[in-house]
Amino acid sequence: MKLFRRYMAALVAALFFSVVASVAVAAEASATDSLRIAVDSVIELLADKELDRAKRRQLVVEQIRATFDFTAMSRFIVGKYWKRATQEQRDTFVERFTIILEHTYIGRIEAYSDEKVRYVAEKRRGGKAKVDTLVVGGNIEIPINYKLYLKGGKWYVYDISVEGVSLVRNYKDTYKGIIRKDGVEGLLEKMAKKVEEMVAGEKS
Repeated sequence: MKLFRRYMAALVAALFFSVVASVAVAAEASATDSLRIAVDSVIELLADKELDRAKRRQLVVEQIRATFDFTAMSRFIVGKYWKRATQEQRDTFVERFTIILEHTYIGRIEAYSDEKVRYVAEKRRGGKAKVDTLVVGGNIEIPINYKLYLKGGKWYVYDISVEGVSLVRNYKDTYKGIIRKDGVEGLLEKMAKKVEEMVAGEKS
């Protein structure tokens, strides 16, 4: 049951991660309203039987890249080493990190079934907000919390926590040991190998 809960959590987090910031909304709209609109739009996309698998993936990836702030995530993950990295290294990290997340979650997005989302609470401070939700499937309730920030009149998600586990902090903990040992360039090399493996796996 615990394994199932974590799989469902990852699945639903992936679903909302993919498009949660994909809808441009006015500054007057709350973060919760923005989140609800985005979730509804992706569910409609997944339910569209006229879309083939390749087209659906293309649309999801386009939404991810167009609206999710991977640079802000990357800066937090790399931490103090971000300032020490060259601009080329920063750009490379963002590019590879984006691909890794896409390939990690795309299959789970496609496996989405009929889970329901309950919007529990929103806390806002200035241009940032935290939206707490519960994903309900059968007798299981999974807490998923979103952190968003307002930029140019639009809300963007910059972190998601599933059952209290932060996505960006998890990657930060994973990567910091590699950076300490092998430096930023060493981490980029490992990320490049990971991307190659993922792409090869998709083709096989």
